Amino acid sequence: MNLKSHYKPPDNNRWQGQGDPDENSLRLRQVIQFLDLKELHVTDVATRRSQASKKYKKIALIGFCCDEGIRRNQGRPGAREGAGAIRNALANLPVHFNEKETQLFDAGDILYQESAATSDDPLLSTQLVLSTAIQILLSNSFFPIVLGGGHEVAFGHFHGIHSFLHSCENNKPKESVGIINFDAHFDLRAFQNDKGTSGTPFLQIAELCGKEQFHYLCLGIQKTSNTKKLFQTAKELGVQYVFADEINERERHAEIMPKIETFIQKTGFIYLTVCLDVFDSAFAPGVSAPASNGLVPQYFFPIMRKILSSKKVISMDVAEMSPAHDIDQHTAKLASLIFFNSISEPPK
Repeated sequence: MNLKSHYKPPDNNRWQGQGDPDENSLRLRQVIQFLDLKELHVTDVATRRSQASKKYKKIALIGFCCDEGIRRNQGRPGAREGAGAIRNALANLPVHFNEKETQLFDAGDILYQESAATSDDPLLSTQLVLSTAIQILLSNSFFPIVLGGGHEVAFGHFHGIHSFLHSCENNKPKESVGIINFDAHFDLRAFQNDKGTSGTPFLQIAELCGKEQFHYLCLGIQKTSNTKKLFQTAKELGVQYVFADEINERERHAEIMPKIETFIQKTGFIYLTVCLDVFDSAFAPGVSAPASNGLVPQYFFPIMRKILSSKKVISMDVAEMSPAHDIDQHTAKLASLIFFNSISEPPK
């Protein structure tokens, strides 16, 4: 599927601000470059696939401006504006990477367009356009970071990774893709009127891959946010999970980390997705389904850094940012810190 009317090229006005010429005082808005995906195409995947997860030199942000899945799931709408809010929070952050080795790009936005649907389901059309964008970025050796958008972003995002890895002629990659999802919810619900929602993406992925190739670890699960049926579905699909309460108990990390490491070792690539409703509402009020007992960021970041240090993460996203419900930009700033920690070098 081509980009057509679902795609909006980047707007450099989003990254304006006062600049400091000192090379050690640079902000992200001063080093961001702009990438129009309509000027790229899928390149020879055979030579690119082996490079995809080893060393990221080109990082591309792309917005997923859609909350139709949330609306269908009867959540609070507003996440379609999330990408802009995250960019605003990112713009003033300092540069803590070597600009000669790492380049940062804004690759624009994928827009939900009900009137522009090329299938019976406009949400699926939008997800498939995101899939195309991910394939373009990966095949051109970019590391995509998608700024959501409802968590329906996950199906389109994974579809793009899956298609990219299977796009060589007569090739089925030996390495499997593991999904690590920080989320209060499994998002394994059944279709609603034969259509996807923000609650269905990982069941859709399981159907896409087949049960034997579905490798899913969910971190931050809440019993109060998932029915008995969802726990049964997770068991049937072999889903691994860790409860939020376990992560918030620092002394339990000695048990949690080996479980995560074992999961990573058994996969060739990792798709990392962070649903912001995994966090306690004191830190992330601006989401579609705020939590009163969610994760505390100080326990989240060491785990995320451990996952990224594996060098297996092929692509990632941050979902469910809803500016209309945010307070003093707490959620947008937290989302920007997730991005910041994913690309910054350790302090020297």
